[in-house]
Amino acid sequence: MTVKVALDYDGVVTKGPYVFLEVVKDFQKAGWDVTIVTMRFRNEPVIVPKEFPNLEVIYTGRKAKKPFVSELGYTFDIWIDDHPQLILMDAFEPDPEDKHSKNKWDDPKWEDYRSSHYSADFVTYE
Repeated sequence: MTVKVALDYDGVVTKGPYVFLEVVKDFQKAGWDVTIVTMRFRNEPVIVPKEFPNLEVIYTGRKAKKPFVSELGYTFDIWIDDHPQLILMDAFEPDPEDKHSKNKWDDPKWEDYRSSHYSADFVTYE
């Protein structure tokens, strides 16, 4: 059975890209699959050193990670995240145009900037 790992980008990979380069290589040597799962939008690219293995990146666009990836058909055995609450919770930012404090990230205009089942996104290298 292959172990599937969801690796957060901001606050995890960004804290020590070369440390996580070695971690990812070790995971892959063990036969594990590693995917970067980030709350970024696709127009906020994930950038890692060129030595990093080619990994798929899922951009949730400020949506809770686990429900988002589940809708795309992904499941993960291990989550590595500096804000584990965001695995199950959407990021929230009040919409300045909404008097009832609607979450601005729920606006449908953002949907085109999230990953979809039909478009795989990959790491951008320095």
